[in-house]
Amino acid sequence: MLPFAYTHLSTLFLRAARGKNIELREWQRGTVGQPGGWTYHAKGIWVTFPPPFTSPSTSTTSTASTTSSSPAKAGERKEDTEPAGPSVTLIGSSNYTTRSYGLDLEVGAMVVTTDEGLQKKWKREEEMLARYTKAVTEEELGTKDRRAGWKVRVAMWIVKILGGAL
Repeated sequence: MLPFAYTHLSTLFLRAARGKNIELREWQRGTVGQPGGWTYHAKGIWVTFPPPFTSPSTSTTSTASTTSSSPAKAGERKEDTEPAGPSVTLIGSSNYTTRSYGLDLEVGAMVVTTDEGLQKKWKREEEMLARYTKAVTEEELGTKDRRAGWKVRVAMWIVKILGGAL
């Protein structure tokens, strides 16, 4: 029942994320129970901001000693370089449920950095985890093999009503 509950929650998440730059990825390396198959899960949130944009209210001035290229127009990128890596991540407990943050004594922290070295390390970690992942779509989660049945949806509704206190 648990894999189908995961699928149901994933479907709800993807519906809520429609039109946003959010991607759900699943990790798989081989088949569990088969030679070379792994069991593993990791939960994480990494936020990588795009390069900064100039705001329409930004005023630009130039002096004779300025040797840089012409200033960006409003709405254009200031730089054409990609960020070194994520700027925000969460550490500590990776249980992001009502029960976890409402009833359990768990510690978590949001770390925000502009340090390029740390951003590069986070990017390597993210890339290592992503090596065995693939993006998942609502369509895939709605296939016969993955779709949550009515019993799972009712059970998840009961858990929601009880506040996840089961």
